[in-house]
Amino acid sequence: MVAGDWFSLFWTETDWLILVANTNKYAAKQRTPDRLTGVTPRPLDGSWQPVTGAERKEYVAIVLVLGVYRVRSYCDFWQRSQTHSQPLGNAAAGSRHRVRWPRVWGPAPQDQNHNELSWIPNYNTFSTLLSRHRFTSIKRYLHVSDSDLTLTDLEWYQYLEPLCSSIRKCLQELAVPATNTSVDEMMVQFFGRSKHTVRTPKKPIKEGFKIFAICQRGYTYNWLYCSRTMGIAELPPHPTPASTQAAVSHLALSLPYEDYDFNVYTDNLFTTVPLLLELRDRGIGGAGTMRANAFPRHLRCLDTTAAWNTVSGSATADGKVLGLEWQDQKTVQMLTTLHPLSKKIKRNRKQPRLTSTSRAVIRRHFTSTCMDVDIPSAIDDYNHLRSGVDIADQYCEAYFTQQTSRRNWLPLFYWLLDIAIIDGFLLACSKLSATTTRSGRKNYPSHTRISA
Repeated sequence: MVAGDWFSLFWTETDWLILVANTNKYAAKQRTPDRLTGVTPRPLDGSWQPVTGAERKEYVAIVLVLGVYRVRSYCDFWQRSQTHSQPLGNAAAGSRHRVRWPRVWGPAPQDQNHNELSWIPNYNTFSTLLSRHRFTSIKRYLHVSDSDLTLTDLEWYQYLEPLCSSIRKCLQELAVPATNTSVDEMMVQFFGRSKHTVRTPKKPIKEGFKIFAICQRGYTYNWLYCSRTMGIAELPPHPTPASTQAAVSHLALSLPYEDYDFNVYTDNLFTTVPLLLELRDRGIGGAGTMRANAFPRHLRCLDTTAAWNTVSGSATADGKVLGLEWQDQKTVQMLTTLHPLSKKIKRNRKQPRLTSTSRAVIRRHFTSTCMDVDIPSAIDDYNHLRSGVDIADQYCEAYFTQQTSRRNWLPLFYWLLDIAIIDGFLLACSKLSATTTRSGRKNYPSHTRISA
């Protein structure tokens, strides 16, 4: 199966029918004059026809192309100029319009000498699918939920239903993540007006919608939307007052932990002793870093004047959670229920530069430019296994379908489209193998275990 086949499993025919029906319903509602004022919510363009299932798929197909082939305005694809009318084939050397065939779409087209061709969209490619006016009209009236529903501020994410629940269900039914997963926040860029967006000046995406997600090597398994004013959406009641801890618990418990072993890695925003104890009681391992001011005082045992690469740690009173401190360039504190204190692993480290602020502490311990150093296995595992969500963000950054829109929920719709494409690509590329559950039986035939 190629990525397109997996995508068709995530985005089912029922989802297409619902999308078409709600788009036409919303268009009819927007084009009907008000009974009291006689004013239409939106000006009439005079040429609207109800969208069909084929046109909806053609619209999404063009959006997918726009995610690969970046131009200043999507209207440029319908220009008849020579620049945008080159045929399918290799682009001229040095041309800024040269585009390699995306692996997401399956095998690349080849010429008679079996050389990969570069695909250059042209006027004929798009005009045979949809005219520019038709594409703009469909984008204008695109709607996922039933337009007759009256949604409150607490139900702002319901604009994506039932598509969001359908995609989430398919992603969880068709694949099972590998043992090591991670929970972190994702950002969907949006600079428009919305009470639900957040600003993160120190992040690559400065403003947009925040999403808490659990991923494994880029495969997004589950997620929760977060609002600046309404908090985390769809979060069930939890005994802890910390919403971030409740979000991690909810996402981790959505894994099939009764049949498979799982470990969850978190960063210093989420990690707490009660969270790791809760996950441990459910049979889920956990590990994560902590901020210095949040690290439990009764677990601190490393002197501030400790030498470089010194490791120290102590366990909680019940012995279930280990608090570990490691002196590197700065003191690193983390909690874990997976690793012993004494286990170490050799890793090749580079000597700090002369301009580094830590050169006085670390540089004198190096006898060469690179040197093998024994570091705690907990630190090494965290460095290699905590980036599941970051890899998903990298995939979204390299290939995204976001379009400019005035409706503030549409960026989340395009994000769902990105997630379906990326997860389908990862499943198509993964080496599928049967695994054994705790009880000794094989995994379900409809499930795929994604190798780490």
